[in-house]
Amino acid sequence: MLSQRLLRWSFGWPKQILHLRSATNDYTMRTHTCGELRIHHRGQRATVFGWLSFKRMNRFLVVRDAYGSVQVRIPESRKDLLEAADKANYESALKVTGIVADRGSSRNPAMKTGDIEIVVDDLKVLNNAPNRLPYSLRAESESVEETRLRYRYLDLRSDRMQQALRLRSEVAHLMRKFLIEIANFVEGSFFVFQFIFVINRFYCYFFTFFSLYSRNICCRENILTALT
Repeated sequence: MLSQRLLRWSFGWPKQILHLRSATNDYTMRTHTCGELRIHHRGQRATVFGWLSFKRMNRFLVVRDAYGSVQVRIPESRKDLLEAADKANYESALKVTGIVADRGSSRNPAMKTGDIEIVVDDLKVLNNAPNRLPYSLRAESESVEETRLRYRYLDLRSDRMQQALRLRSEVAHLMRKFLIEIANFVEGSFFVFQFIFVINRFYCYFFTFFSLYSRNICCRENILTALT
């Protein structure tokens, strides 16, 4: 019975909730993600955050985040921004603010945002990456697994890992939402006892204490009532 309700619930209204969930809200400094800008955003002012994936002539930059990538263009008159772009290395974290413009004849059909670009009026390098990286994310398939695990902070930026992280988060969120809202489970935190033996040449010490972490479990409300 419980499995049937879970099956109906997982293929029902939660998909609508996930569809309405936005990556921009009152708690984010960005106005758009790098992958959502389209031609109907033309003329709007946008602020995006992302990693520097590509640059050409220090004027044309491709900035990406977990949702996609977008091209930004620095006007030739902005020497300060050109110098900042010249000092920024690949995989540096950037904040870009500007006006969304039509790329015209230089549109790129290979990009979902290829019809537009951001004409930059403010560019900040939030964190400049080293000039030489352990491996290139553009050649991820050529890197060995040991290298990716050693430099995990780079591996987590790849599209494959970003999708895996969000899938894991959504599955955990839906499981907890079902257990609490549908199956009437109650989540509780219970401390865990730790036992440590310290042995030296003459004495054996025995310690018992509450750990600094707790284990969260979900149990049915009637079980929780019986426990209390």
